[in-house]
Amino acid sequence: MTRFLKDMALFFLLPLTCACFRITTALARFTFHLAGKEWRHG
Repeated sequence: MTRFLKDMALFFLLPLTCACFRITTALARFTFHLAGKEWRHG
């Protein structure tokens, strides 16, 4: 049973970490884009 849980955890954690990484990079890009706009105008 523990082995099954471990496999499931790995199966769920891998895509989750990938998604988190993608979301953070997208957010960072978005904020940098907004900040760049603000700096250029200001």
